[in-house]
Parts: sequence; C-alpha cells; structure tokens
Amino acid sequence: MKIGIYNDWWYPDLVGGTERSALEISQGIVAHYGPDQVVIVSLSNTMRTSKSVDHGVHLFRVGSFTLRRHYSTTLVIRVLERFRIGFDLLSPLRVARTFSRQGVKVVIVHNMDRLGVKFVYLLKMVYGIRVIRIMHDLSDTCIRRTRYHKGANCAQTCFGCKPKSFVYKHLAAACFDAVICNSKFTMEKLSNLHYVAKDIDYGYVELPRKDDKIDCVKRISSEKIARVGYVGRFSPEKGIEVLIESLQALRVKHRIDSELFLIGKGNASYVSDLKQLVSKSGIVASFFEYSNAPYDFLRSRVDLIVIPSEWEETLGRVAYEASINGFQVMVSDIGGLPEAAALSGNDFFAFTPGDIDDLAQKIRCFVLGEKPNRTGTSMSRPILKRIISRMDNF
Repeated sequence: MKIGIYNDWWYPDLVGGTERSALEISQGIVAHYGPDQVVIVSLSNTMRTSKSVDHGVHLFRVGSFTLRRHYSTTLVIRVLERFRIGFDLLSPLRVARTFSRQGVKVVIVHNMDRLGVKFVYLLKMVYGIRVIRIMHDLSDTCIRRTRYHKGANCAQTCFGCKPKSFVYKHLAAACFDAVICNSKFTMEKLSNLHYVAKDIDYGYVELPRKDDKIDCVKRISSEKIARVGYVGRFSPEKGIEVLIESLQALRVKHRIDSELFLIGKGNASYVSDLKQLVSKSGIVASFFEYSNAPYDFLRSRVDLIVIPSEWEETLGRVAYEASINGFQVMVSDIGGLPEAAALSGNDFFAFTPGDIDDLAQKIRCFVLGEKPNRTGTSMSRPILKRIISRMDNF
C-alpha cells in the first residue's frame, strides 16, 4: 500500500514542533513500510514543481500560488493569503493529482493552512484516497491557529473564526477516515468544541533516548544563582515577558541572581522589544539563533529550562525534549504542557500561567533544592502505532 504524507512546510523548513513531528512520523512510516512505499508532498514557494529523492523517499514540492513563502511574515501577507486560499483552485488540484499519479492509497495530512481544505475533498471524493488527519494544534478551529487573542485564551470560537471552524468540522465528519491528536488535551479540547470525526484518538511522538536511564543534568555549581534556559519561538503568547519579569522579581524579592539564555527566532521588532525589557529589568540575558542541538548548547550553561507559555499549547515539544535530555523542567500549568513535561517519566515544576510571583517562587524552590511539585509518567501511547493500525485496517 502506497502512503502519502502532506505538510505545508517540509525539511529544511522546520519552523516548529509540527514540522519536526511530521518528519519523525514520516521516518517511522518509511522504516515500517519501506522508502519505495512513501511519497511526501509539500508546497513549493514558486509556481514550479520540484522533485527529489532523499534517503530513497520521493519528495514533491508542488508549484503553488502561495504568497506566504516564509513562516514568519507580515500581517498584510497573512491577510492576503487567506483570500488567495479561498480562490486558488489550481494548487489543491496539483497536490491531489500528484498523490493520485503516484498511486497513493492513504494520505497522512499534517498542517494544511497554506493549501486549504479543497484538496482533501479532491483526495476523498474525486480520487477515492483515504485520509488520516494528524492534529498538532487547534488550527482547524481558529484562523490564528492558537485560540489566543489580545492576551487571553478564547473560551468560545469567536465570530471571525466561525467560518473556518464550520468548514473544517464538516470536513472532519465527511472526509477524514481518522483523526489522531498529538495529546490527550488536544482530543478533549476538540471534543469540547464539538469537533466530530468518524474515528478520533491520540498518541505521542517518541523521541530518541540516548540511554534507557535519564540522568538529570547536574547543577553547574552550588552557587545561589538561577541559570535558566528558554527554547522556542519568540512570540507574545509564549510568555517570555513573564519569564523575564519573574527573574527580576527573583532578584528583588528573594535576593537570587540569575542568568537567562534564550534560543529561538521570531519577528525582529518583537525580539528588539524583549531585549529592551531585559535591559530595563537589570537581569543578565543572552539571545541565540535556533540550532538543531539546543540542549547540547545549553548543557554546560543552564540548570533549568522554563516553558512559560500563556496560551494553551496542545503539547509543547520543548517540555518533553528538555526533560528527556536530562534538564529540570518548569512549565505553565496550561493546555498540554504538563502532559508533555510528564512524558519522560521525570518529575517537573508547574506554575500558574502568567503569574510572575508564582514563577519566581517556583524558581526559588528549584535553586534552594526543593522537590518538583508534579510527577512524571513515562509515555505509553506512541502515535506511530496508532497511525499504522488505522492504515493496516483500511
């Protein structure tokens, strides 16, 4: 059985956790079925279609009319892209036809915001191809993908997001043979939003372990100082300002100094604002571009990694990655972050989202050697097995 995989962005455009997870799932599919049975499709940033073979797997970057040629772009481009998706019939047809011509019987669909839903109808209704949807976020219910607006999480689907939510809910009921979520939180959240599918389940991407036993990173020194790391996108919903201000409070209220290392990328203007906030706060902080091995870079520099998100991240790979690499992890008690932090089996700290004083207090607890306040539970639901079981039953 030939299998297709679609995602808006593909290697080397690993813009976030979705792209890394999609890549890892594809590697598992290739290992199980063989490289000659897998076809990967993404969008080209031009009208030209390019074909290549990587590790024996066929990769098609299909020519499209997309205006969004980089993940981080201007608001004007994002707005124009929404209109383009509504009227663009050729790009979805090209993608669906590519899968059909390659003899694909099942397509695993990751993120498809740059392509829109029309190609799924074509796959299912015109070409008779089965579709498995992997839900990495709540983008099917929100035009911003985050359900986070004006500094708050959306309890209900707002007026501007209802058209997209309606269309995608109908798509799930009519065209997806299975929907597999990246976390239990995602599945339950979609259920609460009345997102109905024929078959819905959840599982986790298994990350490679260097050995069976995870040894926690040892404190760099016994000195009374907080050496803190942050890994991820630089964007307002990630709560980086809360982290910076909490370290300021740590110094003023608890007389504990800190060093902050931030690894990631984001809008240049926003990064500049963060640097100004650092300067005003008086803390010591260093910014670094994202690398493929951020935890190796941080290993001799920090003792603790904080994920201070204010929005409901559906999983939060950094929490899982950092813990599996042996770092003590501290997460906002929101969305799927506690779920992700627990996956390695290591205990972790959790704090109230957006609460500067609570985060400062939890960092103080860590510096003073107090035990984490949450218990880890090792992963037992590999997402790959759930995908393969569906395909084997088709």
